[in-house]
Amino acid sequence: MCIQTHSLYLQYDNVSKSLGTYDYLLDENGTKVPMQLCKTYFNEANLQPSKKKYTFDSRVDTKCVPLVPLKNGTMNNYSVKDILESQNVSFSFERLVKLELKFPLMTIHLRTKDAVLDEPDCFQFDVTILYDNSGHNGEVPITIKFEPTTLECHGHLLRDDDNKSALGGLMAFDVFIIVISALSMTLCIRSLFRAQQLKAEVVDFFLKRRGKKLSVYDRLEFLDMWYVLIVINDIVTIAGSACKLELENKDSNNYENAGILLGTGSLFVWFGVLRYLGFFEKYNILILTMKRASPNIIRFLTCAMFFYFGFTLCGWVVLGPYHIKFRSVSTASECLFSLVNGDDMFVTFSVIGENANPVIWYYSRIFLYTFISLFIYVVLSLFIAVIMDTYETIKYHYEHGFPKGELMDFVEQCTDEVTSSLYQTEDHRGCDTNIFCCCCQRKNPDDIPNEYTSLIR
Repeated sequence: MCIQTHSLYLQYDNVSKSLGTYDYLLDENGTKVPMQLCKTYFNEANLQPSKKKYTFDSRVDTKCVPLVPLKNGTMNNYSVKDILESQNVSFSFERLVKLELKFPLMTIHLRTKDAVLDEPDCFQFDVTILYDNSGHNGEVPITIKFEPTTLECHGHLLRDDDNKSALGGLMAFDVFIIVISALSMTLCIRSLFRAQQLKAEVVDFFLKRRGKKLSVYDRLEFLDMWYVLIVINDIVTIAGSACKLELENKDSNNYENAGILLGTGSLFVWFGVLRYLGFFEKYNILILTMKRASPNIIRFLTCAMFFYFGFTLCGWVVLGPYHIKFRSVSTASECLFSLVNGDDMFVTFSVIGENANPVIWYYSRIFLYTFISLFIYVVLSLFIAVIMDTYETIKYHYEHGFPKGELMDFVEQCTDEVTSSLYQTEDHRGCDTNIFCCCCQRKNPDDIPNEYTSLIR
């Protein structure tokens, strides 16, 4: 580790030779900010394996020292070991928890779009290289992390008028998207609200005139989930476009949120295309299959998750110390999910070789064979059977007619066309008793409703 630290220090001292455009962070005196070496260690750890004795203090402390090269005559001494010894810093792996190398770098990012240079961005990267010895098992994993910070750039970019027009056009397009999405969201919310108003009137009508309550299925007929999806999509698109405008104006550097919002909005847009495919019979069968099968799929997955979580926790507890794919709960879950899809089976088996503890070796085989057999041959087959059963049911209904709820039976009793004036005007004309109430206006001028009360006002 000392050799690698020495090499990293030399690379940091010669950062100008890197392939990218990087430079050092300078202090107030114009001096390069040195690399920091931070160690986190236990306050006391005296281990004597031969005597089976130990003295241990679990409290930890952190100490950081700058790595400033030593002057040896006219030459600089870049030996990390000598630099640390000059500052009375020593290492004991018995006490060491982690070691961190921290240093800042400055850079200017040149962005090009369609061979056109965009406004450059200035960044400061706070780099941290972590040597993790928390396991104290002889393995020291090394990770590197970058924390970017956007800085204000001072410069002048020469560009022609066409580039300026293109940038203005992009910002105008973002504003146009926000306006259109806001209008779409407003109209959909209005439609959802009016549908709920109509539902309240229908529920009250059935309760007072027929003495019945509408079922949950009939009430859901008034909730258009496509409109709900459009509202969510519009909200995400507006937020993402606003973040994109801030990025283009250099008011923010939160690229992650902008990417997540715009990507999710694009996903929902393509989901919404399925709505229009539903107007075609062949495509509508697939959409109805997913819609009708979703309750059974949720119930089935709920039961299957108990099996899955049980195997995940068992693999993490038993195989975690011996298998790299089961070191944590998340990696154990990812490994098992890959096995369900037939990925990396041989590698998963071979990590625990025959030289391992026989009990663990046999247990790992029983565990993996049981999981793979149960989920691939049983759970997945049942999952497909649930969907296929719904598909066959939908096909049967297409040939022999769909079952109708009480609400649809009531609506189909109406023989008037949708364009009938009875739905658009309201007067006190009489109505033939042979015509159903959904097509009639008030038979009596009184405000007391009766069985012929108009449902649509």
